[in-house]
Amino acid sequence: MKIAVVGPESTGKTQLCKRLAHYYGGHWVPEYARYYLATRNHQYQAEDLTQMAGGQLFWRELYSTCFPSGYLFFDTALITYCIWSQWKYHYTPSFIEKNFENEHFDLVLLTYPDLPWTYDPQRENPDDREALFERHLKILTERNTNFHVVSGFQHYRILNAIQIIEMEKKNLHI
Repeated sequence: MKIAVVGPESTGKTQLCKRLAHYYGGHWVPEYARYYLATRNHQYQAEDLTQMAGGQLFWRELYSTCFPSGYLFFDTALITYCIWSQWKYHYTPSFIEKNFENEHFDLVLLTYPDLPWTYDPQRENPDDREALFERHLKILTERNTNFHVVSGFQHYRILNAIQIIEMEKKNLHI
């Protein structure tokens, strides 16, 4: 089962992916942008988004090939790159847009921004998380994506995600 975890920054996506992968005995696919930006002292330009999206696609395909069955938890998806590029640069590179149109997951978990924003040198939108959440919500809804919003503090967030996954397993007959 391929599950993407998306949403605004500082909403617990990475921890949620790691904990779900552990719980289900699956694998966590990291967010490529974190590695990319760490090698560039957290500086980037519009062109870098295409490189980061390409890296994310490569990791998605690599993990999907290496682990064709079981659970894969993707710490972001191309929807985030689309929103990020629109928000910051007011356009989406065609590479990102084209690949986003072809991206598919069995389930998408959209993290609600109910956790406190935590500083990280790669984060830049402490005051825009609700607006960015709404953009994710709008796009996922318009695309008729199989998604659910995950909310809650500490262990309630992981329990919320597990309940959603268990319900979806029944719906997908997994």
